[in-house]
Amino acid sequence: HKDVCPNNSKPHEAICTSEPDFETEAFVEESYCYGTNATACTDAGGVSEKDSRCGNITPDKCDEIGFTYSPAQTCGDVATLLSIPEYNAQVLNCTTPGIAFYINRIQSSCCGGASYHKDVCANNPKPHEAICTSEPDFETEAFVEESYCYGTNATACTDAGGVSEKDSRCGNITPDKCDEIGFTYSPAQTCGDVATLLSIPEYNAQVLNCTTPGIAFYINRIQSSCCGGASYHKDVCPN
Repeated sequence: HKDVCPNNSKPHEAICTSEPDFETEAFVEESYCYGTNATACTDAGGVSEKDSRCGNITPDKCDEIGFTYSPAQTCGDVATLLSIPEYNAQVLNCTTPGIAFYINRIQSSCCGGASYHKDVCANNPKPHEAICTSEPDFETEAFVEESYCYGTNATACTDAGGVSEKDSRCGNITPDKCDEIGFTYSPAQTCGDVATLLSIPEYNAQVLNCTTPGIAFYINRIQSSCCGGASYHKDVCPN
């Protein structure tokens, strides 16, 4: 691509700091067909999925059964929209509840690594501050929770090609197959995901409620995965 307007801001600059590392063709959002009538979806040859999505269906067929088709969005698409000042001001409004989670989701897909995430809302509390004391030592990409498939019917798990594990988990199975047998698929959560959610005041107040039985165990599990060492654990419940 020719740099037609070399003096204009580059699209990646809205959310990332490195143009060479920007993942222009990566997907922020895959295309999907949305509708609440699971029967209509399957009758049309689709596959009813979680979150009222209908998989394995064409855009035309999606429209035909009265569902809503949402096209895929690449990092290049999103960044280009964010380079429009009016759109940027509306979408990257740092006073919006949950804005840190939205920004982190885009950056994690697009920037090529946590070190290239732009500090978009510099005056907002940083996600790590909910549980840790050191931003440089925070393990953004480490996993707090691996993805898993959960259900109590061990036979259904093994019949589907999975491996029945402890805590009612079904291992070695795809998300689609997990949904197909009526189990619940829980995607992996990184420290960045969890900390960004905890930067939402309402979520933080609910999840880090110091009167909740077992809260110290939950906090320590996250901190042990994410903070980079016990000396960087925040004293979340000092009393």
